[in-house]
Amino acid sequence: MSTVVERGEPATAGRRQPNPNARAAAPALPVAFHQASRVFGAGPDRRVVLRGIDIEAPAGSIVALLGPSGCGKSTLLRIAGGLDRPSGGQVTIGGDPVRAFDPRCAVAFQEARLLPWRSVRANVAIGLPRGGGTEEVDRLIELVGLREAADQRPRQISGGMAQRASLARALARRPGVLLLDEPFGALDALTRIKMQDLLLDVHRSEPVTVLLVTHDVDEAVRLADTVVVLGPAADRRPGSTVLRSVDIDETLRRDPVATAELRDDLLDCLGVHRH
Repeated sequence: MSTVVERGEPATAGRRQPNPNARAAAPALPVAFHQASRVFGAGPDRRVVLRGIDIEAPAGSIVALLGPSGCGKSTLLRIAGGLDRPSGGQVTIGGDPVRAFDPRCAVAFQEARLLPWRSVRANVAIGLPRGGGTEEVDRLIELVGLREAADQRPRQISGGMAQRASLARALARRPGVLLLDEPFGALDALTRIKMQDLLLDVHRSEPVTVLLVTHDVDEAVRLADTVVVLGPAADRRPGSTVLRSVDIDETLRRDPVATAELRDDLLDCLGVHRH
């Protein structure tokens, strides 16, 4: 029988295991949101975006954040990286509060945001911490399959290749937490699948904690150890909260019936009712 655990301790049996030959990278760090909220404005302009958010992302796990547009998924990601601050509650990485522009995190966005006048290799090198060397850049370029394009400019490569470079640049920081904000959203369907495969391969070699924002239920189920659905609660109070949290193991992913049922369940939770 497949394992689906809701709102409990993260399932570990059947979870993808890191490559035993993975390099000794910076350790993956757990991320925790404890009753986190985010409110913008004041008085009549006050807008509650997030309220009462409780999420636990164990070290080395992939957690997908699903929800309708405008529900606060990207805001939550920004808070995790110290690019924004919660209005209430607490957000921690490795048990310590998140700091402004937290150096323990790296971010990759939907747009690759490469510098057009620099080569792929030079763009990846931007992510290096002080003292990083060219060997690390070459290793990451090899890891994401861009060796042949390393000296090309962004205009000379495809969108998928640009996203590979963006991922390598983020990993160059040796983060404990990798924040991915719809990194494959602008790609065509085939390239998107290839990039999903690449992310899983990279994660086995660089087993950091990943928080992934996506609108794609299939992508979430395929990639994540835990899928968290955000949205407005039934009590109609303003602000998104956690509607559902489901832990997924490899046994479930190999069961097409259970996977289809979970997919339909998540779509239903998002207000997309299947007939």
